[in-house]
Amino acid sequence: MFVQGQSAPSDPIIIKIIDPPSEIEGLGEVLLGALGITGAIVVAAVVCGVLVAGVLFLTRRFRESDGPGPVV
Repeated sequence: MFVQGQSAPSDPIIIKIIDPPSEIEGLGEVLLGALGITGAIVVAAVVCGVLVAGVLFLTRRFRESDGPGPVV
């Protein structure tokens, strides 16, 4: 049922159906993503710890070098 003036499409539309990933492949990707996020959090925590330790170390060093402190 074509209206006058219209013609049938000349190129066919081809749809390729792909198989969904298996359960094991999906689980592996989730585990790798979780390990990556965990690793990033651990690295950030270590860097913050080193920075805080450095600030405390320098603060105590300068405080001791200012002069005689209380005798303990």
